Amino acid sequence: MRGMVIAAPFSCGTPAARLRVLAIVAVRLALLAALAMVSVKALLLYALAYLLFLTVLRFMDAFQHTYELFVSRSLEAAPPDAGRDLRYEYRNTYSNLIAERWEWLNLLVLNFPYHNAHHRRPSVPWYRLPALHRALYGEKDRQVISCRELLASYHRHRVARVLAQDYGTVSDAGDRAGAFLGAVGVSFLTAV
Repeated sequence: MRGMVIAAPFSCGTPAARLRVLAIVAVRLALLAALAMVSVKALLLYALAYLLFLTVLRFMDAFQHTYELFVSRSLEAAPPDAGRDLRYEYRNTYSNLIAERWEWLNLLVLNFPYHNAHHRRPSVPWYRLPALHRALYGEKDRQVISCRELLASYHRHRVARVLAQDYGTVSDAGDRAGAFLGAVGVSFLTAV
C-alpha cells in the first residue's frame, strides 16, 4: 500500500537513555515553572505559540512526500532498491511555498517549503534555499503546489488523511491538490 505508515512503539532504549529523557523532562518542567512564577500570561502565550507552531509544521509536513514507506525496527541499512533513485525522490517530493510572488513570506517558516531544493542539496543553509530552488527548477515546477490549494485540501480531507492508507494523488492540471490527502505521522516531529 502506497504511503502506509505503521509507527513503532516509542522506546528510550538503555537505562542511560531513559535517565537522559527524564533529566530533559525535569529541566523543561523547571523552566516552565520558572516562567509561570514570572508570568502566568507569558506561560499561556508560550503554550499557544507552541500549539500554533505544531499546527503549522503538521500542515507543511503533510504535503511534502509521497514515498512508499516501510517500517522497520532494525537499525541496519535498507537493501538498495534500483527504483528509488533521484528521479523517484523528485517525483515523490513536493515544495509547498507559502508564497511564490512574495518570497519573504516563506521566511516565516525558515524556507521550509523549498523542500525539493533541500532534498537535492541537503547541506545548503536554509537562507540559500530560494536561490537554489530558482537555479534548479526555474519559475514554475510541477512539484510546487500552491499553499491555497493545499489549505483547501488540508481542510477538506482532515478526517480522510488520518484514516487513509495512502497519500491520495496529485493531479497534473487544474486543482492539483484536490485528491491529495497528505500524510500523518511522517515527519521529523514524529518519534518512530
